[in-house]
Amino acid sequence: MVEKTCLLEPFRSPPTINDVNNCIFKMLSVHNKLQTDRSRHDEKPLPQEQLPRLWILATSASEPLLNSYATQPDLLWGKGVYFLQEPFLTAIVAIDRLPTTPQTLYLRMLGKGSTQQRAIEEFFTLFPQTEPLGKYVLELLAKYRIQLETLEQLTEEEEDLFMNLESVYLKWKEDTRLEGQRVLIEQMLKARFGTLDDILSSLIESLLKLKPEDSSRLLLQASREELVAKLSH
Repeated sequence: MVEKTCLLEPFRSPPTINDVNNCIFKMLSVHNKLQTDRSRHDEKPLPQEQLPRLWILATSASEPLLNSYATQPDLLWGKGVYFLQEPFLTAIVAIDRLPTTPQTLYLRMLGKGSTQQRAIEEFFTLFPQTEPLGKYVLELLAKYRIQLETLEQLTEEEEDLFMNLESVYLKWKEDTRLEGQRVLIEQMLKARFGTLDDILSSLIESLLKLKPEDSSRLLLQASREELVAKLSH
């Protein structure tokens, strides 16, 4: 979807015909500017297939809307992705209709209600396999949850989203704590022993499993040999 330059238009509510028309108009304006700029530099116009495509990301899309643009599904893209006639270079993505696959995970996390909740649960199941993008997405979702917490009054939709993001926030909070503790342990090892070689690095995971006061005592009092003997497996 984003292999080359494109336009993304997300909608939290089902888009109307007017919404879709406005998106297409913005896309055509972008195309016109690109071609005009190339003309000013005496360059040939970009062929149709090289112009940015428009992806309308909708939590849901009604059948009348899809039918009004004579959209067609594509075997390559699968269920939930509906293409307008090719000259428009536009596709409507109905997030609630997407198949439950790893490839659609991040799109489904932009959905609503049960679609979003299932995607968040799946995100945690696959999290170790999604690095480094997964870590970035986790941070974004956690910060959005924090932002919602600062609002005086939430809509019903925002309340549902706030609850859906609770597990995300707790995971991010724990990961942040562990990351800070890891940095502290690395700094203490370097201060004690001058360098962080492979042997000392292999002890960090064991130190993280200890209570902070216990790991700090070991790092301050134990010799290198004592640390290796106590923490090596």
